[in-house]
Amino acid sequence: MGASRILRGSQLERGMEAILMVWKRWYVGVAAVSAMVASGCFAQNNWPKIPITGAKSVREITPTTADPGLKTDQNEANVVVMPAGTPRPELMVWLPGSNGHPKGDESIIATGAKGGYRVIGLQYNNQFTVENKCGPQHDPECLTKMRAVRFDGSAQDAVVPNTVAEGVEHRLTMLLKYLAAKYPDEGWGQYLDGDMPAWKKIVLAGHSQGAGMTAYIAKKREVARAVLFSGGADGEGLSLETRKWSSWLTAPSKTPMDRWYAEYNAKEAIALAEPYNYVDILKIPKDHVLVFSLDLPTGAKQGPGLMAHMSVVHDPRYLPQWQWMLGISDKKP
Repeated sequence: MGASRILRGSQLERGMEAILMVWKRWYVGVAAVSAMVASGCFAQNNWPKIPITGAKSVREITPTTADPGLKTDQNEANVVVMPAGTPRPELMVWLPGSNGHPKGDESIIATGAKGGYRVIGLQYNNQFTVENKCGPQHDPECLTKMRAVRFDGSAQDAVVPNTVAEGVEHRLTMLLKYLAAKYPDEGWGQYLDGDMPAWKKIVLAGHSQGAGMTAYIAKKREVARAVLFSGGADGEGLSLETRKWSSWLTAPSKTPMDRWYAEYNAKEAIALAEPYNYVDILKIPKDHVLVFSLDLPTGAKQGPGLMAHMSVVHDPRYLPQWQWMLGISDKKP
């Protein structure tokens, strides 16, 4: 059943309210496990990994190595992969989810590199979840400001501390400058446009909070491709008739919509909210939205909703879906 059909009619309205109530409880669940995320005791550690093998080089570079003047608590290493052979012309930049680190998302980074992309798994200020700070019943512009300050340091009245230097755009710029200077023969300089990333040459992808950041950036900058894994439904209210979506979601997109791709897991607590957000609000073509639904591993400590949310970028059985969404394969699963 198509996403647009799922999301029509009064019956849907009642169902959506129920789903969003579950979604609200999911926010609480996210907060409850945030300490476990930070300590590394999280669902991604339970998945078999696709290793980053066969690459020309795999480097771990801390943000303060690339930008010695940076003052931050988020200094986990960026993961930088130079693929074997002749690389694709685009750079793939990966944004992990809340409290996540690039090294924890090895499988999706490996998929990009094995598909021929130069890949940067970028560490950014993702220490607090959007939901922890703004919640499902707060001013939706709290969510917009949080996205903005984490992207380029604007909206300094946001609820999270984030300097311009800690923003995704500045961190990526400084890392690219570092790579271009230190490894001039590898072609990193082509992804700079003066003192900015050359966004038009970048495939931007992310999970959860990273998916929301991907969507926000693709609205503000024209990217080669925007790939969202289960994230970005920012708004307030439990009824579709009265729900107030964050203004950035409905703002014009600098990235043409035919370059947007997204997925959600049918077992996630937000399984109806995501397709509505993707298709009806963001206006992503519905044939660019995949539904993941494989059985979850047994014996996990996390609940099924959270496991489903994490599985979308950690379960290697989704490799064909990842390859299609990232533009590596033309064969839609």
